[in-house]
Amino acid sequence: MAIKDGLAEIVGKDNVLDSPDVIEGYGRDHSLERPGLFTCVVRPRTVAETQKIIQLANEAKFAVVPQSSGIHFNGCALPKEGGVVLDLSQMNRIVEIVEDSRVAYLQVGVTWEQFCATLDAKGYIPIIPLLPHASRSVIMD
Repeated sequence: MAIKDGLAEIVGKDNVLDSPDVIEGYGRDHSLERPGLFTCVVRPRTVAETQKIIQLANEAKFAVVPQSSGIHFNGCALPKEGGVVLDLSQMNRIVEIVEDSRVAYLQVGVTWEQFCATLDAKGYIPIIPLLPHASRSVIMD
């Protein structure tokens, strides 16, 4: 089974991207690293889909490079040895905010902009480290 076909069975054909413009966009960041080469981008929506993708990668022996937002500065989310980019940005649900203990449970794709807007609506002010870009993932920062 081809990698892209296996991924499409898991997340649907519309969530496996391989056009040249998509490959170019995901293959570079704001660092001095060389652009990465990879087969495709896969966009899971759930933890279960993500687990199946990782299981397929282990069975078929291909690399998986996770990304949770499109803003990167140090080359760490660039594929180096082929494989696929795992775009986790669709997993962007704020699962729960426990107001008594001021704890938030977030999926990996929640951005600072989304999180701050939710907290603002509840009357909270977040403590934000190092002034991250609004479209960066809270979890991955």
